[in-house]
Amino acid sequence: MTEIGQATARRSTRWRRRPLVLVVALMLATALVAAPGNGVAAADTSQRYIDEVFADVTVTSDVLYGQAVNHGALVDLRLDVYEPTGDVATERPLFVWIHGGSFTGGDKAGALDVAVATRMARQGYVAVSVGYRLGTSTNFEAIMNAYTDASDAVAWLRANAEQWRIDTSRVVASGASAGGITALNLAYMPNRAAGEGLPDDPRHVSAAVSLAGSTVPNIIEAGEPPSYLAHGTADTVVPFSSAVNTCAAADAVGVECVLDVYEGATHGSLFLFGNDILDDASVWLYDRLALEAMTSLSGRVTTDGGDPVAGVVVRAVPPGQPGLLRSTVTDEEGRYRIDGLTPGPQAVQFDTGSWFACLGATGSCGRGQYTEVIVAGADEVADVDAVVGGGTAGGLAGTVIDDLGAPVVDVAVWAIGAGFSSVHVASTSAEGTYTLSGLPEGSYAVAVLHDDGWACHGPGGCGAALFLPVGDTTTAGVDVVVPAAP
Repeated sequence: MTEIGQATARRSTRWRRRPLVLVVALMLATALVAAPGNGVAAADTSQRYIDEVFADVTVTSDVLYGQAVNHGALVDLRLDVYEPTGDVATERPLFVWIHGGSFTGGDKAGALDVAVATRMARQGYVAVSVGYRLGTSTNFEAIMNAYTDASDAVAWLRANAEQWRIDTSRVVASGASAGGITALNLAYMPNRAAGEGLPDDPRHVSAAVSLAGSTVPNIIEAGEPPSYLAHGTADTVVPFSSAVNTCAAADAVGVECVLDVYEGATHGSLFLFGNDILDDASVWLYDRLALEAMTSLSGRVTTDGGDPVAGVVVRAVPPGQPGLLRSTVTDEEGRYRIDGLTPGPQAVQFDTGSWFACLGATGSCGRGQYTEVIVAGADEVADVDAVVGGGTAGGLAGTVIDDLGAPVVDVAVWAIGAGFSSVHVASTSAEGTYTLSGLPEGSYAVAVLHDDGWACHGPGGCGAALFLPVGDTTTAGVDVVVPAAP
């Protein structure tokens, strides 16, 4: 619902009119890039997505996202991508910034635009500054060209989300002046009643942030994204009343629209308070995008000799909520990270396909077992490591037959380490034979499990489990006899 915030005394004073918006932009740029965080800040003092927790930003400039005709010629459309340097998150929210300039000027690499994108990347977003076609005058064609190009940029970024590690469910359209107008148009111009702008639409955005912008009130429909507007009461370029009307129209159809009012601010002088605006917008986005759910855990899988294990599937799921399962695979260094977790307890498993490794910190392991880890909102739980057998490896082999002497085909045979140190599984062949290989040195019980719940152990029949030593060779003749089918 509409929240028209009254400016604080700080915002209603300290006004100094500037003859050129460029001067204001340069002042803002200086303020925005000052005093970045030192690396990933401590969790007790800084919060990712709200504070600048990364010291450095990696910029990929002039990325081609499309082409379009402008002034009778085919032109390339390009954008700049800003990423937090050293970030290992596999999914990051996307902050799309659209520059201002009355739809006739400005540039994606302007001082203000670089400063905003840099700041948001330092906060942990993938920030993108979009270039778009400029007109010769501020007319309908120029406005629609900007909207079309920005829409295409969003669609291109969503299509290439894996490359840039973007969470496509959290896309913010943002901008200043003409860019703020375009950001709001991205949120509200698609015809939702016709099925446009829905989450599966490549142009879909999750929220809009506008500095000194507004949109046509009658295009806002129920169910569309929320928006945050910062506007000066003395703005005569994009009149303050147009921002009020935008939020009033949103309110009328039940769409959230927050209007942060800066008393006495003109169109240009509003940007002197860019840091205040981004501070407030960041807190608002943290809530509206549910960024507290961007909890993550990370760790490393190694052998007991300390060597990395690649290709291990790591799963995390809140107990009893299989629909919230998240998974990833360890890299060549044995490292992994899972993002987008629900705050609270997470059941963590490590799976290579034939066996499960469990957390070395607990010593418990086994198929169906897990270690519970508590994760908190937007905090990374690191060092959730697992140790799997390495070094000396042997095996067990044999045949599974029934008590009539017939081979038992395609049945699972398990090797269970003492204390559930590791669990391995193989299937019997057409001749009833099996081989359990790659077993770390230790003692193992061999078991054949039946759907009815009985377990038979080898060597022998359905008696008590017998643990067999495994070294660096394969022990053959570990046969199992099971009851014949009725």
